[in-house]
Amino acid sequence: MKALSSLKKIVFSVGFLLVSSSAFANFFSHRFVELKANVPVNVSNNVFALNDFLQKEIILDLPEITGAMPKKGFDVSIQALPEISLTVDIPRGLIVGVDVGVQVFSNLDISKDLFEFLSTGHDFTKEEEFRTSINGYADVFAFARVDLGWNLGKKISFVFQPTLFSSLLHASANKAYVSFKNTNTGTFAYDIDASFNLYSPFELKSDVFSDPNYLISQAMDGAGFDIGGTVNIDLFKYLSLNGSIRFPLVASHLDVYTPYSIKSQLSVDLDTILEDSMESPNMEPVMGDAVVADYKINRPMKFFVGGNFHPWGNFMSFYGGFGVGYKHPGAELKEERGAYTDYLAGVKISLFNMISLYGSTERTDEIFIHKASLALNLRLIEVDAGVAYESASLQKSFSGSGLGAFATVCIGF
Repeated sequence: MKALSSLKKIVFSVGFLLVSSSAFANFFSHRFVELKANVPVNVSNNVFALNDFLQKEIILDLPEITGAMPKKGFDVSIQALPEISLTVDIPRGLIVGVDVGVQVFSNLDISKDLFEFLSTGHDFTKEEEFRTSINGYADVFAFARVDLGWNLGKKISFVFQPTLFSSLLHASANKAYVSFKNTNTGTFAYDIDASFNLYSPFELKSDVFSDPNYLISQAMDGAGFDIGGTVNIDLFKYLSLNGSIRFPLVASHLDVYTPYSIKSQLSVDLDTILEDSMESPNMEPVMGDAVVADYKINRPMKFFVGGNFHPWGNFMSFYGGFGVGYKHPGAELKEERGAYTDYLAGVKISLFNMISLYGSTERTDEIFIHKASLALNLRLIEVDAGVAYESASLQKSFSGSGLGAFATVCIGF
């Protein structure tokens, strides 16, 4: 009888714990009103790893670096997305919110030919000529989004996301180059032409930036529009599916074109180099006169489908998905357009949705990212923070050739 009584107590305690944990988890998993601020920053390259610079003596072996370098060459990327949002989410009812922020995308590619040239040495006694290309772009977008949706019972929710956005800057370096030439008479010459095309809604002058009203007015005059949306479906108690889409409708217009260049040329005799009497080359940036332009640009087009598998309730869940994107849809230059794939796979371990640990691997906007994060949720306030290893190269992304970090603060009830 005592054993039976003890068994009943154990079963009752386990049942009570499961019910109470579920209640606690539901209480901490949803806010009716939420104000959120999010600041992610990512910097990466596809050649150098963090460990390469955490040594007593830093040694850069050019032949080894060149041999391991991808065919496309040296790639550097910087991305950031600071944003703030306010959302009202009523169970079995209305979803409405606003989200404003700034998106920064930048990428620079240096041809592998340059590293092969430098790593094999240079023979000044032979007639030789070499030229390499430098390609890159940078985009800065400001955006304001409205979220309008509905919770259809407990199973389905959808959100429609019309977005007004404005391109604040588009820079491209599609024709930049570095060239070297020497003759068998002992003359060496190089030519650097790092020319950038800068497009903006206003002139890039210091006095212009002192008038914020003018800046806002010019940015709004050239604003574009895209639409997006999300949907979430709970198929079973332990499985849910989700999807998202963003599609451009009206491109943002940039009315001002400004040429910007960094040029340098030098031709010297070999004797001058050996005697160490060569003059320092002149390399000064030059910004040309602004002219009227009509450059059209959109934010990347995106489509993503995913799922969340949680066989043990809120304690542990597995999430992931696959998507496609298209960079600069409608861009005039073919080199600036291009499709790419995204994916995501991760796991979440949570205690009552109060303390949660996340680990994931993903490819987003052509960058491989391996992320770990921690979330502390006290219902009225939640703080999330995480770090990531990343790179445009899958192999280098595991060695820390790029680092990312983010911090999110949510306030609401």
